Amino acid sequence: MPPNEEAGSVEVEARSFSYHAGVVGPPLTRAIAIEAPVQIVIAASPFAVMMATPCDLEDFAYGFALSEGIAGRIEDIRGVEIERAEDGWRIAIALTGEKLQAHLSRKRAMSGR
Repeated sequence: MPPNEEAGSVEVEARSFSYHAGVVGPPLTRAIAIEAPVQIVIAASPFAVMMATPCDLEDFAYGFALSEGIAGRIEDIRGVEIERAEDGWRIAIALTGEKLQAHLSRKRAMSGR
């Protein structure tokens, strides 16, 4: 199933709870986000693994590349390929020649958040 067709959340039954009174009130449903590991690959090299909902992974890839300074503008990204991985998703980001060279020459300085 393509990522945009997968559910980003699932409805689960819940009840309100009070530490003083225990379970109170009528049953209700709440939306719980569904997340999966998303591996981001640039120039055939793994760059990061993030947890994300499987919806809008292409937008996620563009936003990640721009916010992390991998690309300075959308035109620096030649394309994005998304594929299902064993336990999640894999996003391959293709950069233009100039941005690719800049990316390959920089040292990784990203820490886990």
